[in-house]
Amino acid sequence: MRLNYFLVPLFLTACIPTKPYDLIGESDRPDPQDTEIGIDSAVVDTSVDGETPPEELVVDADSIVITAANDPAEPGSPLVLSVDANKILHVAHIFEWDSSTITDIQVTQPEPYALDFDYGSSGETSIWLTLQYSMDISTLEEGTYSVTAEGDRGEFVLE
Repeated sequence: MRLNYFLVPLFLTACIPTKPYDLIGESDRPDPQDTEIGIDSAVVDTSVDGETPPEELVVDADSIVITAANDPAEPGSPLVLSVDANKILHVAHIFEWDSSTITDIQVTQPEPYALDFDYGSSGETSIWLTLQYSMDISTLEEGTYSVTAEGDRGEFVLE
C-alpha cells in the first residue's frame, strides 16, 4: 500500500512541468532565450508617416537668418539649394511674407525623394524676405530630391 502513495506523487511530478517552456511537444510556449535576454517578440511598425517629419531632419532655430527687403521685384530663382561635402543642405529662399520673423521650420518627407519645408502661417503678404538655413541630411539615401518651400520648388542631388 505504501508503494501506491509513493508512485502517485512521483507520476504527477514527472508529467506536469513546473515551467511553461518545459512542456513536452509542440505548443505556444515562450522561447526561454527571448525571456532571458528580454527580447520583445511583438511586431514593430517601422513605416514612415508622411505627415511627421523624420527625426533627423530638423532645422535648428539658431541657424535661421532672415534679411528683409522692400524690393517688390520677384527674383528669377526664389529657391537656391546646395549640399556641401559634409552632407549639409543649405537653403536660400526669397519669398513674400507678412512678418520679418520665422522661428520654426517644419520639414516633412511626403515621398522617399521629396522634402517639404513649411514656415508656418502667413497673413497678408507685404514684404520680401531672404531666408537662409542649413540642416543635416546625412541620413538620407543618395539620389535626386525635389524640394517644396512655401510653393516654390527646387532640386538637389545627394551623392
